[in-house]
Amino acid sequence: MVANANGREWGFWLNGQCIAAAFPDGRVEATNEHGIANGVVIAPPAPLPSDIAPRPVASGEQFPQGGVILDRLTAGTRYWRNGEPCTKDEAHTALRLADDSERWNLAIVGESGFARKVADDVASLPASVRAKLHVHSYAPNDWQVSQFKLGLGVTLRQPSLGRIGADLGTVPIADYTATRLGELLATDGGPMRNSVPKPLPKITPTPAPQPTDSTPNPATNSGGFILLAAFTSLIYLILRR
Repeated sequence: MVANANGREWGFWLNGQCIAAAFPDGRVEATNEHGIANGVVIAPPAPLPSDIAPRPVASGEQFPQGGVILDRLTAGTRYWRNGEPCTKDEAHTALRLADDSERWNLAIVGESGFARKVADDVASLPASVRAKLHVHSYAPNDWQVSQFKLGLGVTLRQPSLGRIGADLGTVPIADYTATRLGELLATDGGPMRNSVPKPLPKITPTPAPQPTDSTPNPATNSGGFILLAAFTSLIYLILRR
């Protein structure tokens, strides 16, 4: 029995071939023709290391459907590289993948000539818009076309955050122009929505104020009539004497 180079399991070797693999939990699995554990639990062909307790083989234990034992999975997303835990960025770097989950998907479905024309139109877009797009080109008979129900032409799909996206619209091949592509990208929810000037609100002109007569109306001179009446009464009294 020899420890593997990764330090996580041991191999049972016979005539230069690994015939079984043992794990730290005491599990022993058979191997395929390449010496890789195949998930079939077997009895140890030889004694395990003293600090490892052999795991009993359950009668009728079969390799799980799909190769996954759900109760051994932990909650949350984890990334591994060469069997060792790593970060999301490290995993993407190892696979040379770019995280495009926040990009709009632009699917081009048609013959090669049509795909080249759309690609040239996309290349002429501002760099800030191109950076928001993930462009795919498919032939009409590709399996992605039927699986994702793509129509012939250009289809814009929202970013698939949480693996859920929505189609924003499609420009058929017969109606396609560079202008229609711009309109598709500028549709509500599209990558060019914020870069398209919004129409100015309609302003209703306010009527001009009408001129008014600012001359004050003369107040009624009631005080003069009172004085005149008082003076007339006084003269009348004097004359009566």
